[in-house]
Amino acid sequence: NALNTPIHTLPTIAVLDSGLDLDVATREDLIALQPVFGNAALIDDLSHGTGIAILLAAPSNGVGMRGLGPHNPVLPIRLANRAEFLAGKVPFARLKDAFKIARYHKTKIINLSASDIEINWPKLEMDALLKEYGEM
Repeated sequence: NALNTPIHTLPTIAVLDSGLDLDVATREDLIALQPVFGNAALIDDLSHGTGIAILLAAPSNGVGMRGLGPHNPVLPIRLANRAEFLAGKVPFARLKDAFKIARYHKTKIINLSASDIEINWPKLEMDALLKEYGEM
């Protein structure tokens, strides 16, 4: 049972998305690891990355909702800003870098909730990336 597991042993969830709003994350008592790409990861002008982080890891503390993996640490990796996401212009190289960062931080769970069709990532390269990191 994850609720009885010491927090430091729970797997980290990398959230590859629009960032993380630190004010909201603090209110929800999320355990956010040092953001990648500096403080830019703590900006979420789309609010999607913050919402996903809460869905995944919000603790059972009587504030808001309980996430699927309460108390799991979250590693926010900002793939793009609002304009880039809405225009479908998130470079595939940035996604590859995000996966490398997730591996470097030894995350066991990666959440990516962007559609490769909407973002126009090359299908063969995307399949190869998912296969390579599927064994993390």
